[in-house]
Amino acid sequence: MTLLAGRRRIDLAVWLLAGLTALMLTATLVLIGLNADHLDAGRIFFSSAAAIAVLAYAGIGSLIAGRLPGNAIGWLLCLVGLLVGGSLFTEQYALMGLATHPGSVPEVKHIGALSGGLAILAGILLIILVLVFPDGRLVSRRWRPVLWGTFVALAGGAAQQLQSGTTITGGLTNALQGADDHEDGQRCPGHL
Repeated sequence: MTLLAGRRRIDLAVWLLAGLTALMLTATLVLIGLNADHLDAGRIFFSSAAAIAVLAYAGIGSLIAGRLPGNAIGWLLCLVGLLVGGSLFTEQYALMGLATHPGSVPEVKHIGALSGGLAILAGILLIILVLVFPDGRLVSRRWRPVLWGTFVALAGGAAQQLQSGTTITGGLTNALQGADDHEDGQRCPGHL
């Protein structure tokens, strides 16, 4: 009986992660459409390619985590998909509030600052993913310092993103970098 209840919790967690990622990705694509006037073709293409990558990470991660819940690979892939989707969303959200329709959404600067941090976290998780591939465990104990080093890099990246005066340039596509000027000639507030 407890085995069946544990399996349901795992399935619920997998579907929750996948659903949250899909919901965030849908909102991101809507924001990309609304922000299209402030994005060049290269950034729109990259955002579209990153959206496909988010679907791939979340989909494959959900399949692995659902079938092999003890393997860290599936959960890491799900988290990478969620974090990349979150980075894209927060970047487009900030672009909406700073350039497309200034003042239309709350907490633009703080949410925009999250974009870079989420992208760094996704990169660190990809490094951890390589370290624990293919069975979800480190190859040997000798790799533990590398794993700890990735956690130190994660902490350093997070601390750097939270510093006052950090310029918000966006996450993966740096969409906010090109949105420095409004139509009326005023500069966007790009600093925390």
